[in-house]
Amino acid sequence: MMIMPMDNALAVLVVLVSNILALDQSSRCTGFSVFKDGKLFTYGKFTFEDVDLGERLCKIKNKVLELIDNYDIDELIFEDIQLQNNVTQNVQTFKVLAEVYGLIDQVASELKIPHRSYLASSWKSQLGIKGKDRTEQKRNA
Repeated sequence: MMIMPMDNALAVLVVLVSNILALDQSSRCTGFSVFKDGKLFTYGKFTFEDVDLGERLCKIKNKVLELIDNYDIDELIFEDIQLQNNVTQNVQTFKVLAEVYGLIDQVASELKIPHRSYLASSWKSQLGIKGKDRTEQKRNA
């Protein structure tokens, strides 16, 4: 797996690879986009509210496998994680996101699907998504 600088790498990848699955993952709600031949084909989200993290991870894995199979995915792109210094509860969130990240990385590796991760700040900047907080960024997306 490669962690890539954004400098147009994502835009070039979307054009060169025929079927890409892009994920903005978390343990409860994961957004996805499917690109076919350089164009957005479909998008959506899946949500799991199970209390047990293990149950949610199993469901996330099954959903990612279903998307890969349904759309004949050639490459997987997903969001990298980073520990924030200014948030008290971020350590627990980081640990959960690390498990989700590892699960997606493992799925792609087992299926021998090329995969990459990007920091949220990099892909949002590359795609021109601006805003001072998440709500504003979502509105501007």
